[in-house]
Amino acid sequence: MKISFGTGGFRGDIGPEFNEHNVRLIAQGVANYAKKHGLRKPIYVSYDLRLLSPEAGVWISEVLAGNGLSVYLSSGPTTTPALMYVVKRSGADLGFMVTSSHNPANNNGVKLVTYEGRDASKEVTDEIEQEIAAIQKVNSLPLQEALANKQIQYLSFLDDYCDYVASFIHLDSPATFPILLDPIYGTGMLTLKKTYQKIGVTNVHEIHNVHDTNFGGLQPNPLPENMDADAKLLLAEGDKIAIGTDSDCDRLAILDEKGHYVDANEIMAAIYYYLIRYRHEKGDVVKNVTTSLLLDRVAKKLGYQCHTVDVGFKNITQGMKEHDALLGGESSGGLTIRGYLYGKDSTFSSALFLEMMANLQKPVSQIIQDIKDFADYDMTFYDEEGPCHHHDAVQKAFLEHDPVFPKAFIKREFIGANVRYTFEDDSWALARFSGTQPVLRFYAESEDGAFAKTCVQVMKDFVHNYDHE
Repeated sequence: MKISFGTGGFRGDIGPEFNEHNVRLIAQGVANYAKKHGLRKPIYVSYDLRLLSPEAGVWISEVLAGNGLSVYLSSGPTTTPALMYVVKRSGADLGFMVTSSHNPANNNGVKLVTYEGRDASKEVTDEIEQEIAAIQKVNSLPLQEALANKQIQYLSFLDDYCDYVASFIHLDSPATFPILLDPIYGTGMLTLKKTYQKIGVTNVHEIHNVHDTNFGGLQPNPLPENMDADAKLLLAEGDKIAIGTDSDCDRLAILDEKGHYVDANEIMAAIYYYLIRYRHEKGDVVKNVTTSLLLDRVAKKLGYQCHTVDVGFKNITQGMKEHDALLGGESSGGLTIRGYLYGKDSTFSSALFLEMMANLQKPVSQIIQDIKDFADYDMTFYDEEGPCHHHDAVQKAFLEHDPVFPKAFIKREFIGANVRYTFEDDSWALARFSGTQPVLRFYAESEDGAFAKTCVQVMKDFVHNYDHE
């Protein structure tokens, strides 16, 4: 099979795609890339709690060591942001994270991090793909031998990472309200509660915090359907907020004190507003094309601009750099701020949200309603996932034809792997081709909720007609 990198790195089903052979090929390709560009600094390797993740961390490390490179291998599982942190802190050129993020349990992957803790750019991954395709031999040094000569050294950096996150949080007084925490059997169990304790948040009730490579039968992604049980428990226990994260702890979702789902669009808008109005920060905001207009309207009312980029968090951070933006984020559940890491991080964003709750002394539902009132926002944001097994055929269909929406659109745009339709009243609809799974995600936003829902169904039907087995 051809090894390729999508927006979140290389991902595939465990066995046929994610296996020792392919992981070692990726490591050899990166080693060849490093030697070609004269990158001799130690490379950092870490992994999450998925099936074969620890083993893959060793496979990668052995190949790097077999190519004469020095390796710091995490002494235990970490979050993806923790790996980004240690690459940034050390000034390293490269880091590997073994994870498949929010994908199902039968999937795993490899994410590449470059200088300053940034997601590897497409230019870098394209070159590495070429190196992988040209490999004649994979070099490897057994772990014990590499440990003996110190080409591989174990390193623990989770405590330092949690201290780093805590340094960005400023509570006026300790937060005493009860919190339900659900890492969905992911690496958030290693960092969330520990970081909260460091900032003075101690009333935490944590569930799903044991190692289970099957994630309790759930997809490790804090979508509404995966937090139904949390809502019932929150109401029964009287918790004021529920926090859910994905398997590598870079996606975030929240339930308010009534058990209602608070999505990433609302989280970003609230935090951005809080940073400007109460922390007196300054700057524009960057979002991706699948993100709600709520953020645009909040920025405009605050006297700033919202800039839109293609999907992929590396595009978010690049946009932040270009515009010296204060905050960047995406509708799938991740954000960062100026001066922090160049990647989304749910340990950080959830701690920042708790700071906002504690300092404003308001419940979650009131915070979100205040933001919408401030922005004069009364729209419905709707998104849904659907299968798509033949991306090429469906993309060609979108190029040659248009879905028949209930009313005419005034603009059609192709933005990366997205096709977006804009209507005269600011309503919009978008189909997003996944770079990591055989799925499409559909989005629509309108003051007419029924219209938004219909747009999604129209696009799903359109795809079905062209996605033939």
